[in-house]
Amino acid sequence: VYLFMNKKDNESAYKKLKEYRFKFEEMHMMSYWFDLAVRCCDDPKQLRQMQDSLDDFDMDLTAKKRINGMILEALGENEKLIDYALSLYQETDKEIDLINLISCYEKNQDWRNAEYYCSDWLEKFHNPMANIKIVRYLALQNRQEECLNKVCEIRNSGQEECLTKEVLFYEVQALKILGKYSEAIEKGEDLWSREVSSQVLFLLAECYYLNVQEQEAICTLRDGIKKGIRNVEVYQKYAEYTKRSRPAECEKYIKKALIHSDNDPNVMLW
Repeated sequence: VYLFMNKKDNESAYKKLKEYRFKFEEMHMMSYWFDLAVRCCDDPKQLRQMQDSLDDFDMDLTAKKRINGMILEALGENEKLIDYALSLYQETDKEIDLINLISCYEKNQDWRNAEYYCSDWLEKFHNPMANIKIVRYLALQNRQEECLNKVCEIRNSGQEECLTKEVLFYEVQALKILGKYSEAIEKGEDLWSREVSSQVLFLLAECYYLNVQEQEAICTLRDGIKKGIRNVEVYQKYAEYTKRSRPAECEKYIKKALIHSDNDPNVMLW
């Protein structure tokens, strides 16, 4: 089953699960069977059949409720799923159900509630990983000062494992949005040395550009191109930044952007 799942062949995986379901029944492992089956099945009719059959098996009631939540998620019934996940967490007060609830809010892009329950996660279960998500949700709510304060709190508490590349990215982004360009550049350079990605490259280049360091912004983009970031967006940004100081180079990168975009005229809209 896992071999098929790893190959993204969920149809074969589900077929194999149905074929050997009796083995799971014999070993009283139907909760495990349902967990795999829901992940493999994308047929709404069969998912609803699974949902209807839950009571036919001797499983822990809480396990059945968690499986039902998985089925609601697979069916895309997000609003119903959130109510269900909240009810289940209030009933069990278990960390796993709180994490599932936070995931539901995140998938629904309800950053405020996701952040609220992450704070609950941190307070009740003292799981430092909650800090990573809190930083994310504060950034996504555009609460940049609070985002920076949270990163500072993480750093001061010595929770190095929480200073992930994502957290450091949001820190640089918050500094940029708040107009603290010099600090953003300093931390952005450190992040760029750790992670070569389009997202970090554009953020750092923009920090330089907003700090009236146009040449540094251009050099940063050129460094990104040398390191293998070659796409429409980077060529477009490079052309934008060189249009005043290096018109010939600007024209060269406009052509590159056009070639990589299959001559999409929208690449000129900057």
